Amino acid sequence: MSRRTSSSSGGAASRPELREKFVSIYSAFLRGDDPSLDKRNFWEELFLLKVNVSYLEKALDEQSREQLLKLKPAFNVIFARCAATLSSDNQPICRVNALQTLCVLVRCIFRKLSGVDIINVLVGFERAVTEMQVLIGNISSILLEPKQASLKNLTFKFLLILVSAVDNISQNKMLEYLMGNNIFEPLSQILSTPEDRDHAYDCVVLLTFLLNYRKYESANPYIPKLSVLDNELVLNGLGVVISGVLSTVNRKHAAEMSASPGWLGSISSWVGGMFVAGDEVKEHPREAHSIILLSLYEAVHLNRNFMTILTQTHAQVPASPITENSSPAMARMLTGSSSSDATAKSIAEPVNLLGAFLTSASISMQDIKEGISGARARLCLNILTCICEDQYANAFLHDANMGFPVQLYKAPRRHRMVKEQAAVTSKPLACAILELVTELMLTHMCPKIQIELYSKCLGIIHRLLCYQKRCRIRLAYDWKGLWNALMSVGNFLSQNDKTLLQRGNVLDLATQDKTKCFITNSLAAARTATDLEKHVAWTNG
Repeated sequence: MSRRTSSSSGGAASRPELREKFVSIYSAFLRGDDPSLDKRNFWEELFLLKVNVSYLEKALDEQSREQLLKLKPAFNVIFARCAATLSSDNQPICRVNALQTLCVLVRCIFRKLSGVDIINVLVGFERAVTEMQVLIGNISSILLEPKQASLKNLTFKFLLILVSAVDNISQNKMLEYLMGNNIFEPLSQILSTPEDRDHAYDCVVLLTFLLNYRKYESANPYIPKLSVLDNELVLNGLGVVISGVLSTVNRKHAAEMSASPGWLGSISSWVGGMFVAGDEVKEHPREAHSIILLSLYEAVHLNRNFMTILTQTHAQVPASPITENSSPAMARMLTGSSSSDATAKSIAEPVNLLGAFLTSASISMQDIKEGISGARARLCLNILTCICEDQYANAFLHDANMGFPVQLYKAPRRHRMVKEQAAVTSKPLACAILELVTELMLTHMCPKIQIELYSKCLGIIHRLLCYQKRCRIRLAYDWKGLWNALMSVGNFLSQNDKTLLQRGNVLDLATQDKTKCFITNSLAAARTATDLEKHVAWTNG
């Protein structure tokens, strides 16, 4: 009896460990074998299996660079089969599993390899053009298909992984194939179709990435296509997404401002935060805010027709790209709450896109230090510069009959503790812009002054004043604040010239400031329309 027991236990010990079929197949591929040989329906059966993402990522991460290069034939076969499986002739479950496999392959191989090695290992130089053409063609078909929400979500996930796999997007060689076989038309249709509005946020982010691929080095086909785009439905879809994200960021900041504790509460929160785990730190919408600001810049910089979208007021913030259809992490990142809370707050007051941008810009300009915060502030000023250069936008900004209440946030200072924001009144948006740049100039005068930002602020003021002078517009604005700001900048530059000259050329900035002071003082002195006409006639000489 004991002999049988020992025999059975010995047999169990020598029996090979059971593994799921997906793991067994990919283990064979990673050993250099080809389990698909002499198996007619091998790939159809493989893509019916659920993708074990955790195993596949771990197995690929364990491979060294040299091992990945040796496994090039296996990866080429897998990539080609995945690309072909995305065809509409296959079952939806097969297409989903093929996309998940591509996501894991691209993400893991980009971690280990760089440059042209990625193309060689994933696709192979000899068939790269053909295979990528098949892949992009099938992806375009998926994006153009009606419905198929989950499949489109996964498609955008794959594309976003592909375009954001490298920190410097211009070094991503895989994007050359998205330039030769561009997907601008499918992206445009998604933005213009209300049924596909759930994917609009991912669509805008993807388009922004593609627009910035080697934009100053070679011909980017997405730039001219966006420049000549005049489809109002597409532009309106783009505007809805941008205003939705900006409004969500503004509401979150307003909630934080209203819930901010006093000095004692701040100290208590800081001490308590010392004992909180790192994964419990509250997420902030910085990434979403930055990418949407870049999207807005590309729109106003490249497409003149988008200026009409800036003037539109949307009845509500779109919930789909930001809250309802997003993952719980994305909803928390943008709202600071759970997805259910975000859905409940998705309906907001009517919002004007330009007004929402000015509010978010006032939040960004409170911190203009070097790094992401400084880049965001520069981006906001670049957007304002593009807007103030446009004739149609200027007419809207100065229209006395088109007043909007714009909430501008101000940072607390030693002589001005901002406890509660003042009541917002409706006024032309040009007043809000002047107030915004004035606040930035007054609150950031220090030995480490950022000359570039001050030059942009003065340029914005100059453009607005030139339009008012040319069109003989008397803006109902308190010019004293702007006049004091310009004088303060001039005094600061003159008193710290030796220190500031070491940081850059402040002479151009001083010249700009002197010119703006003269123009502003002259306009402020023109109390009536008659005086303004006399001033304009005298200036024209």
